[in-house]
Amino acid sequence: MNRVGIIVDIPHSGERTTIDAAEASGKPMMASHTGAKAVYDHMRCKSDEALRAIAAGGGLIGVNALPSLLGPDATLNTMLDHIDHIANVVGVEHVAIGTDNTYSGQWPEGLSGYPNARFNSRWWGNWSAQNHPLSGQSDDAAVGSLAWTNWPLYTVGLVKRGYSDEDIEEILSGNFLRVLEANRPEREVRV
Repeated sequence: MNRVGIIVDIPHSGERTTIDAAEASGKPMMASHTGAKAVYDHMRCKSDEALRAIAAGGGLIGVNALPSLLGPDATLNTMLDHIDHIANVVGVEHVAIGTDNTYSGQWPEGLSGYPNARFNSRWWGNWSAQNHPLSGQSDDAAVGSLAWTNWPLYTVGLVKRGYSDEDIEEILSGNFLRVLEANRPEREVRV
């Protein structure tokens, strides 16, 4: 993966796989959308040991904006708690915002969606509330402070927590750009 420019990204991986991948990768890797297990003990969050393993190779940890993975009734402040913890454990240069959600507005008038579409809860597996009861049922990511339309509030929150302009730039984009650049393939094909 390193040779051809594929970034090792382990947000859905468990503890051992995360640490093994960090040891195996010769280029900075990422957990593009996760959280800090020390803040909220969810199976999708990373332990401090895993955070250190990712950072040791120059990688980054992107904090998601999904309440079910950040903590019960999570809000923007909860997401910022995860960012603070990760920055304290491995440094600002290894933390980013990796929302893992998209705009999901209402269908335009006159459209009703896909006629035969059916939601299948099997995709969620052990992430569902019945298997992880602390996940909560908050819709904050869609309509509250964690909604993607509130990126300006993410910045305001970082300012209020005392991050410098340079740190905020790294968290909002710079760290992702650094890891993307470091993972360019050894030999690029030009067309």
